[in-house]
Amino acid sequence: GEFKKTDEALADTGFDLSLRIPKNKFDNTKINQKFITLEVETGDGEISYFKGYTAKIALGKKEFTGTLILTEKGEELVLGMEILNELVSNFDGPSKKLTIYMK
Repeated sequence: GEFKKTDEALADTGFDLSLRIPKNKFDNTKINQKFITLEVETGDGEISYFKGYTAKIALGKKEFTGTLILTEKGEELVLGMEILNELVSNFDGPSKKLTIYMK
């Protein structure tokens, strides 16, 4: 599948998977595998079910194999801990900005 290029994403340290993508921004017609149904528990204990795929995810020159899910909610790309744990980053709280260093 393909996702439209963006320079902005949300980082969610409570999201254990790799990537959450809004369905309206992702073309899953080019994926050659069947989706899996993922059960995801939110911080408040709510259970939600999402279509998910195991995928190669490229950020800059880095490539990851991880789990991405498609969601009906929101417009933002969300990076989860499967990816964040592999990156060197700096969080500037007052500016509400996370900088990821691509080496």
